[in-house]
Formats: sequence, C-alpha cells, structure tokens
Amino acid sequence: GAPIIKASSQWVLIDFVRRRPVMLNKYFPDYNCLEERVLETEFPKIDIAEDGADIKEFSVRFDDIDVNEHVNNSIYPLWASESVAPNFRKTHLPAQIEVAFKKEALYGEKVTVSTIMNDDVSGHVIRDKNSGDELALCRIKWQPITSL
Repeated sequence: GAPIIKASSQWVLIDFVRRRPVMLNKYFPDYNCLEERVLETEFPKIDIAEDGADIKEFSVRFDDIDVNEHVNNSIYPLWASESVAPNFRKTHLPAQIEVAFKKEALYGEKVTVSTIMNDDVSGHVIRDKNSGDELALCRIKWQPITSL
C-alpha cells in the first residue's frame, strides 16, 4: 500500500509550423486541466555550472526518437545517468530526477552531456554538439544502494 514512485510533469502544446508554444484552450476549449498534483512543485529553474565538467558524447539512435521524430523525453535522463562514473553507478541509484527540456534533438545528431558531481547530486547540461544549443538540463539526486 505504500507508494514506490511519484511523478509530476508539465506539458506544452507546440505549433509544428511555427515551432512555438500555443495556448491549449485555443485548440481544445473543452479540455479540463486537472489542478490536483501528486507532487507539489513549481518546477524551479535548474541551474548547472559547467566549469570542470566531464563531457560524454552520444549519437541519437533510431530507438531514441518518438512518433514526432525527435528524442523521446525519457532519453535525456538516461544520457545523464550514463554520464556518471561507472564506479559511482555501481553503488548508487537515482532517488530523484529533474529534467528541463529546452530543444529537440533529431535522429543522427550528436549530443554532448556535461556532468558535474556534487556529493550525491549530479548536474547535466545536454547540448547539440554542432550548434552548441542547450537541449536539456537534468539534475539527479542519488542514494546508496545499501540504503534501499
């Protein structure tokens, strides 16, 4: 009966032609948004300093993309966690993950993940390797496996 996971998300409707956000009620006037949330959060800004970061490179694979032909949002935290040192990963599991999506990545593109470790928290800046554009920010709070 005890919860094992809680999640909260915030979504935006995008005009594919203009590639800009649009108001939901303009296209779905009868849609009722739920005000209730499982987690109370204001989605604070994720600030990550990149000075001294370890950098890892990934290629966007076909299995990384979704039906809209851009990277599925579940891939950004995967890349972030893959960028943490293997010895740390062997002894820790993610306890909390925050992701701020900024821009899409497409099949075949190269991305870099800059990672900074601060005790049990890792900060990640995911960028398009060619343009340098920020694609996503991710912060992961880790817990030792022995504390489970």
